[in-house]
Amino acid sequence: MKDLRVALVVPDQKLPTAAKRRWMDALHAACRSSEVDLVVFPESYEDAALDSAIAVARTLADDFNVPVLAGVETHEGFQTAAYFNPNPFSGETASHLYIKHSSAAHLAFERRNYRGRRDPMFKPICLGGQRLGVMICHDMFYGLITDIYLEKEATGLFDLTGGDVRLAKWRNIVQGRSIELGGPFFCTMARGENVRAQAGAIAFRNGLEQKPITSHLGPEGTGGFAIFPLSPGAGKEARLESSDRFSSHEQYKDIRVSLGGRGFAHVAISVSSGKAKVEGQASTGLEQRWHGFKLPAGHTGVLCLPLKELWSPRRLYEMFPSDGAFAHHIVVYFATETPADPERVLALARLRAIEHRIAVGILAGGMREMLKTNTWKSIQRFRPNGDVFGLDARNLRGTRSACAAGISVNLIDAYLELV
Repeated sequence: MKDLRVALVVPDQKLPTAAKRRWMDALHAACRSSEVDLVVFPESYEDAALDSAIAVARTLADDFNVPVLAGVETHEGFQTAAYFNPNPFSGETASHLYIKHSSAAHLAFERRNYRGRRDPMFKPICLGGQRLGVMICHDMFYGLITDIYLEKEATGLFDLTGGDVRLAKWRNIVQGRSIELGGPFFCTMARGENVRAQAGAIAFRNGLEQKPITSHLGPEGTGGFAIFPLSPGAGKEARLESSDRFSSHEQYKDIRVSLGGRGFAHVAISVSSGKAKVEGQASTGLEQRWHGFKLPAGHTGVLCLPLKELWSPRRLYEMFPSDGAFAHHIVVYFATETPADPERVLALARLRAIEHRIAVGILAGGMREMLKTNTWKSIQRFRPNGDVFGLDARNLRGTRSACAAGISVNLIDAYLELV
């Protein structure tokens, strides 16, 4: 298997033409000297008709003389990721086209002959012995797309983002997805005209941030490209970050949850003999394994799952309650032993909270955590008062609500059918 190196391009619209020409010349030189095996451009880097998207990638690939993966916005309203390899070896993918599933004028579900999990767009790109899955921007927030690539044994994932994002939120998603994959996840994007715009090249491998081999980016992380290793062990890795910076010092009273203790709470969860016990005020019984409680803040559903289920991007999609069953959703992952890798557990908990608009609790041996998101999908990690976590009742509307953030109501069921 070849040690592949990937150039993630981060354009900056604020740069003058001469500055762009300089980094483009440097990218051409890196490709000529075999420092780069794949060039990746962000979402909407080019535009064309849908049936010409791959031709656009081919033009770029012929120019650089290496495989290119590029975001192409189509005249018909689709966002696509087009791939072309000008010199494929036996068994390698010559061309490929992926269509965005969220946050676009038209989505993949609307394309004629779309085949769901069996659609050819989900077939991993084969390059240098690697199997690469592709998605576009907000698609990485939708776990069923990652799940398809896991089923198809992808060894690496790429996300092509448009730009002007909250980098902290993007990093949370990329880190979590890389843990699900147990491998590398790369994301690149562009910087727009907004004075507060953020952009950058992001790379994580199994939760560890990847440092570039070389960087031709400006001081703000934009306006050029950075070269990352695709193969394991070929580059430098950062340690898993301390999670303390995600802490919320607020003590809310809307929903009080006790994890393994006896403090006053609306809902109390404990673990005994490998099973979770859920008790609470004004119980409404079970709804598809969710425990319901009529709380002052609203009808609240609580689901308990073994900690190992936290690694599955599809599990919560298989178990979400009927539409409108609960106003607020809390999922607690439990185990009898303290996990050996608590930082990865927290990284996945952050991912689930963002992905499903739920509060996520961890009750595993000595590890007790509770977190959720605020309105901007930044993480609130709560400190307990004794054994009780006090949550605010905002942004807990659950999976279907999260889906509606980027998929129109009439297409949500088409997405959920990807299960």
